[in-house]
Amino acid sequence: MSVPFVGRRWELGRIHEVTARALRGRAPAVALITGDPGSGKSRLLGEALRGSEVRRTIRLVGFEPMVQVPLAAAAELLRVLARAPRDGAALDRLVFGDVSAAPDPLRIFEAAHRAMASTGPLRVGIDDLQWVDERSVALIHYLLRSASASRQPLVVVAVARPSPVAAAFSASIASDLETERRAHIELGPLPLEDGRALARAIDGHLDDVAAADLWRRAAGSPFWLEALVRGRGADDMAGLIRDRLRHLGPDAGAILATLAVGARPLTGDDVAEIQGWDAARVRVAVRELGATGLAIEASGAIRPTHDLIREATTAGLPSPMQRQLHGRLAEWIGESAGDDLPLLREALTHRVAAGLPAADLALRILSSPRHRLLDADGLRLLASISDALDRGDARRLRIDRSLAELAGLLGEQELALDRWKRVGSLTADPDERHQASLEAARSAYRLRRSGEAHEHLDRARALPSGRPEAPVALGALQAEIELWLDHQTANGARTADRTLAAATSMAEAAGGLVALSPDARRATLAAYEAAIDGALQEDRADDVVQLSEASVRVAEGLDTEAYLSSLMRPAFGLRTLGHAREAATKYREAWVLAGEAVLPSAMAEAGNGLSRALRRLGELEAARLIAAETVALERRVGHPPRRWGNAPSILHHIEVALGDASRIRALHEDALAEPDPHYRLTVHQLVATWQAWLHGPRAAASVRAELAAAKASAAVAGCPRCGSELLVTTAELLARIGDLDDAAEALASWEATPPSGSLANQLLGDRARAALAHARGDDAAAIALLECSVEVLEREGLLEDQILAL
Repeated sequence: MSVPFVGRRWELGRIHEVTARALRGRAPAVALITGDPGSGKSRLLGEALRGSEVRRTIRLVGFEPMVQVPLAAAAELLRVLARAPRDGAALDRLVFGDVSAAPDPLRIFEAAHRAMASTGPLRVGIDDLQWVDERSVALIHYLLRSASASRQPLVVVAVARPSPVAAAFSASIASDLETERRAHIELGPLPLEDGRALARAIDGHLDDVAAADLWRRAAGSPFWLEALVRGRGADDMAGLIRDRLRHLGPDAGAILATLAVGARPLTGDDVAEIQGWDAARVRVAVRELGATGLAIEASGAIRPTHDLIREATTAGLPSPMQRQLHGRLAEWIGESAGDDLPLLREALTHRVAAGLPAADLALRILSSPRHRLLDADGLRLLASISDALDRGDARRLRIDRSLAELAGLLGEQELALDRWKRVGSLTADPDERHQASLEAARSAYRLRRSGEAHEHLDRARALPSGRPEAPVALGALQAEIELWLDHQTANGARTADRTLAAATSMAEAAGGLVALSPDARRATLAAYEAAIDGALQEDRADDVVQLSEASVRVAEGLDTEAYLSSLMRPAFGLRTLGHAREAATKYREAWVLAGEAVLPSAMAEAGNGLSRALRRLGELEAARLIAAETVALERRVGHPPRRWGNAPSILHHIEVALGDASRIRALHEDALAEPDPHYRLTVHQLVATWQAWLHGPRAAASVRAELAAAKASAAVAGCPRCGSELLVTTAELLARIGDLDDAAEALASWEATPPSGSLANQLLGDRARAALAHARGDDAAAIALLECSVEVLEREGLLEDQILAL
């Protein structure tokens, strides 16, 4: 007999309240309900999800063994979103499409956001949050962050036991959502009146005294209250379940044990396969479980009626029997898993719990097309499996090699570095030792550890390699380390030029670019990118343009991400050198292509560049829209590309250009928070520029302070181009605040070290000279200089610079 829902009126009211706020405000809202086992969390969730104004409701359930299976809990949510009429196709392609594809989680999350944003209000219920896998929880957070920016009514109602997962979820929600759009409800015992009402609803023959006695014995727990009402005569609550389990027949007991250890619903056919029984035998045992109230069958799936029953069943199983069941489940799942990552990961959990060898299964997981969906815990488990193998076991080397490659792709650089070092120590193949040392250097570079990166590079250089591209790959990485970690521009640029010469010779010897292998072509592309960086830092404008155009030709025929990178390199150089129109064209192509391919990191970098180029062209409103969209994207992604700056400072600059001088303060805060000295000095320089342009001598103190901060960052960056630009800008700004002697000295210093003849340097020089002439009262000279600049600015379409020049 079904039991009506009783009580919890205040809790339901809070859930309905945040739901209504989400709908009214077109924004996300979250209700998190925590409580001890048996406190009625799942019943409350079911009641809260019933009969709401939100028509689309999806319920996710966490299962303990599936907690390590990537996106296991979110599977139904992804299926529903993949059916969205406008943007669901991209998600469907990434998650359920070509099995040979290997999308990373970020692409799936972004595609899910787009699909959700193209539909109406959505409500997601999450049962047993404490057992929801890490990737599914991350997806929920991503959707909540994106819903704030896209004004999407998204309601999440989650229930969990008190646990680290629930605490982390609550903390994250508190940082992402305003107080009025979140509720954390801690379920206590049912009040006496509600407890008596529940007891009488189960057994109408109970009087108030008997019902109150049962409520006290159950300590207000709805689960135990129901159990006591149905099993009156039991001396204690734990004994209720023990008695039911003790009186089960062997077949029913075997099925319940399988359900408990499997910890997920199973169909009758599943049980028959696992146990090796016929269907009739399974049906008889399932009916017995239903009659005792220990399990239920709904929608074709059998499960224990409550987690407390599952846990009591598991606790009563001898360890050898648990290991035997884990092993049987591992074999059953593994046989049908193929290369399906979620099934393989579930099988691995059972195999480890059974104490069975897992190396072969680990290799199957690492070769799965969807292996990039593994989370950090999954990577660590695979590492522990490798660690348990004998040093001479060939599988250990194979696991470590695959794990190192995957960890590097997923940004787990510490693990990647550790495993590449292991590969180098395990393999007897000199070529593989060379490659392992090179990749270890790459991981150290990504961790910004210059000394360690150089050590591994030296080790790789001392080892022979049969790959023709090996010297090119080594040189390109060394140049990047010298340019961006050591801040040694001259050394890095020379290394990059030598490497590019070696790459050119390699291509000629092979018969041209088209004859190069993909690895050799990637090494050549890396050489071009390092050479572009070196030329840019040394302010060699013509080389930047020439090398950038050549790099696009090298990238053609490689993957989409390589092509996007090759588009944005020349775009960056062109914009920096003053050719904003050409830069905008390339950035716009990259922006569109990255969006179509659902590559959020590339899209963020393209958005940053495009909004800056559009700002220079005077298309301020278009620039603001792109920058705002990029800000929202970076917030969703959580770890945006940092090399060429970040969206908030770009947006703040555009807002100042649109007339909101109050955003200068935000720009100042951006500079203080910026870790990269190249970009930090640029933002300090921008703050000084706006202060001087808008307020002149009244802002003298703040202008000098910002210029001093920019100079300190320039000293760390060691970049001649950045230093040169800062020096000539300093001359202009000091003239604007009336500090004529220091302005003249800065301008003379800039002119004494001849800068490149780039358009940007020409314009900066003319503007500094005009500012100094105007400050000295020679307006005729100032106007003549500016008229020359305006002619160039009009030709290039640099409307913002035209306005500032006038």
